[in-house]
Amino acid sequence: TIDYIYYQRDRIRPRQLLNALYNDGEQAKRDDFTLPNEQHPSDHLPLMAEFVLLPSSSTNDNISESKK
Repeated sequence: TIDYIYYQRDRIRPRQLLNALYNDGEQAKRDDFTLPNEQHPSDHLPLMAEFVLLPSSSTNDNISESKK
């Protein structure tokens, strides 16, 4: 199976992503490519993303209401 990172676009925004191990996919198509191997000791490929939290409109509304 393929792993995914799910997120809500109205709550967080991707800031940075880990590059794919093989951008062109050619090495992964070879018959001798298997996981785990010497370069990748796990059968799971890493997924990593850095996100920025977006301001919540409901939080901003509550702050505005409390200042009145």
